[in-house]
Amino acid sequence: MIRSMTGFGHGECSRDNKKIIIEIKAVNHRYLDLNIKTPRGFAQFEGIIRRQLTDRLDRGKLDVYVGFEEDADNQYEVVYNEHIAKMYYDSIKEIASDFDIDGAISAASLSRYNEVLELKEVEESKEELESILTEALNEAIAEFVTNRTSEGASCLRS
Repeated sequence: MIRSMTGFGHGECSRDNKKIIIEIKAVNHRYLDLNIKTPRGFAQFEGIIRRQLTDRLDRGKLDVYVGFEEDADNQYEVVYNEHIAKMYYDSIKEIASDFDIDGAISAASLSRYNEVLELKEVEESKEELESILTEALNEAIAEFVTNRTSEGASCLRS
């Protein structure tokens, strides 16, 4: 079966408010030449992508684009550091006692001190992201191969 050297494949997978989109575009090339573009934090998966592509494709200059979307509500969490809050609280009480002043402390005022409350980015599970990525990549490669095959068949008819 003759396959075209040019082609396009698109795959996407959504799970748990996370979505990975992969696009593969290729032009004719004597060897397999991969150019992989990943979002920040996805460099760890480049080897997996490269291995999947080299195992299933043999020629072409391929541009592979990986996109990642996530529900903004799940990207951050507020972390309460009880130990630091207690140190501030104790210090404020001590200051109030030393100077014989009112030492009333509200939770709101205590939370404003450095590192009592911290906004942290939620770490993604590598295994979960790899699973979503693999599913999207398999879909993109399958569509890519189908596209190359149908393009090759249409060239034979011409």
